[in-house]
Amino acid sequence: MAGIQIIMNSSQGAWSRSSNSLNVPIVKFPSRRRVPSLLRPRLLAAFLCAFLVGGVGPAAAESDIPFLGVFTHTEADKPLADQRKQIETVLEANPLLKGVSIKFGWRLINPQKEVFEMDDLQGLIRSIDSRKKLVNFHMFPGGDHTPGWIYEAGVRRFHVKDAPVKATPEAKTNPATTPVPWDETYMRSWETCLKRVAPVINAESSLYAVGIYGHNYKGGEMHMPKGKADMEEWKNLGWSEEVVLDNWKHWIDCYAALFPRKKLILVISNLYGSATSSLTGKIADYAAAKYPDRIILQNMQLHGRYDYLKSQDSQAGAQVRYRGRIPSSWETVGSYYEQPLRQGSVEMMMFNAFKASPHFIQLWNRDSSNPEFTRRILEVYDEFKGQSPDEIKSRLVKEGKYHDRNTTEFMKDGKYL
Repeated sequence: MAGIQIIMNSSQGAWSRSSNSLNVPIVKFPSRRRVPSLLRPRLLAAFLCAFLVGGVGPAAAESDIPFLGVFTHTEADKPLADQRKQIETVLEANPLLKGVSIKFGWRLINPQKEVFEMDDLQGLIRSIDSRKKLVNFHMFPGGDHTPGWIYEAGVRRFHVKDAPVKATPEAKTNPATTPVPWDETYMRSWETCLKRVAPVINAESSLYAVGIYGHNYKGGEMHMPKGKADMEEWKNLGWSEEVVLDNWKHWIDCYAALFPRKKLILVISNLYGSATSSLTGKIADYAAAKYPDRIILQNMQLHGRYDYLKSQDSQAGAQVRYRGRIPSSWETVGSYYEQPLRQGSVEMMMFNAFKASPHFIQLWNRDSSNPEFTRRILEVYDEFKGQSPDEIKSRLVKEGKYHDRNTTEFMKDGKYL
């Protein structure tokens, strides 16, 4: 099978955008050609021979999936006009950033059933575009991001048993609640909002990728309320692993149809606790199998404290399993500026990233104004580029920078050091 092809600013293919001056690599996966029936026995014999000798051959070369660089993000709880002012300041201070992930809640643009307020969103996107940066779009539907009117429309409300209340206006009105993800009225309402937003997003040439949401509670991760009392309540509301998986498949397909020329970011994490950890892998497998030329697997837990990223990992294992085939992206688990011991070294962080196929690294907003953090990540990427994880590990061992377990105390009295 041919390798992945890199095309610069192509106007063709599922990863293309309308022309712009960003000069971003576009990943185009090869089509699957049908093998003539006479050749199949020979290919099978060759496959078995290779397997018995020592493997089925290397995965696609790491360079086949481009590394875009370092991104930052906006603060989801801020009004979009305030996000614009903040991000303009960040981009002015740090020209090394490649892009911005816009994060905000459903209630900010759809505060009432028939009211959609897009002006501030368009202004934010175009401000970032004017600085020749990429934009990722993340609109969150659950928890305190949910507009109150959907409950008045009959959406079933889940009352969280073991979660703290966020100090947002909506949370104070409806503390610790979220819509039941498979409620039909909720699904119709969220899909209506997405359909209203889609033309705006699809028209923006700098809009690179769209995060897939619909079955979420707080923010962009898959985490759902999962305490013992929460799980009892979920089951009373019709929960099962099959219902959850089908719901996620619905939203993956929905986003793929509504944003046909954008890349799709699936933020993977545990959903309902360790007992259901296999669900994360099943959801990732569905997305990767159905949209291999568009999906990006993202995780929000990347750090460099020690060697931790394994294929068996219940949260980010899919990123390792799909190395060389599906791009991976990350947001750092902590702040280099405020939580250096939690975040660990840049070298070990990038070593962990190279166990998958790094497409971009996303810094916390508070780290992004300092170009030194960005510069160091780019330097280490260039140092490691083209090397296998084993080669990078050997290098780090020789330099005394490798850590195989978490030996750093990074929290005391409930606070990060």
